[in-house]
Amino acid sequence: MESVEVTAASGSSARAGIIVWTNSMTKTMLGFLAGLVADGKRTSSGFRDVHHRQCAAVLNEQFKL
Repeated sequence: MESVEVTAASGSSARAGIIVWTNSMTKTMLGFLAGLVADGKRTSSGFRDVHHRQCAAVLNEQFKL
């Protein structure tokens, strides 16, 4: 799988820029979401916003985004 460039959408932020999405980030994200399912979270209608925010926090912490 190739790396994908993602442009930050925060207009006036000093940290706005380009993020290169890597396989490690994909593995971390999927591992986090799979962990939620393994813990018994009901995701039949999708993940909740809080789960997406938690996942983003984990990615930010691990990859210093």
